[in-house]
Amino acid sequence: MTEEVYAPIADESGRIGVLGHGYTGGAHPVGAAVALENLKIIEERDLVANAAARGAELQAGLRSFVDHPLVGEARGVGLIAALEIVAPEGRAEEFAPGKLGAGLNAHFLKNGLISRNMMDAMAFCPPMIIEAPQIKQILSAVEKSLDGFAAELAG
Repeated sequence: MTEEVYAPIADESGRIGVLGHGYTGGAHPVGAAVALENLKIIEERDLVANAAARGAELQAGLRSFVDHPLVGEARGVGLIAALEIVAPEGRAEEFAPGKLGAGLNAHFLKNGLISRNMMDAMAFCPPMIIEAPQIKQILSAVEKSLDGFAAELAG
C-alpha cells in the first residue's frame, strides 16, 4: 500500500481509535436471517455434540501418529487439530521451514485428503457435520501419506 493510500486511513483510525471498516453484508437483515437459521440448524441437528464426539475420535487418531518418525507433535481441541511434521533423524538442516509440510500436503492430496500446511504443521478443521466413517477416512489418508512421504524421503 502506498503512503498516499495508507496515510488517510491511519490518520482517521487514530482519530476515532479503531480501524474503521465495514463489510458489504455487515448488519444486513438477510445476513442476520441466514445466521439465525444457521444457529437453528446447529441446534436441531445437535451438531455441537456431534463435533465433540467426532473431535474426540480425530484427536485420538492423530495422537496415535506421535510415534511416527515424521511426527513431532499432535495437538488440538475438538475438530481443530494439527500434526507438527519433523525431519527424519539427523536431517533437519536439509529442510527449509515449510518444505516438509508442503511435501506431506502433496501426499495428502494424492491420497484424497484436503488439508493445509502452516509451514510444517498440518491443519485439520473438518465441518461439524462430519461422521465417524469420514474421520476414519481422514486418519487412513494421514497414515498412508505419512508412510509414503517417509519412504520418499528415505528413497
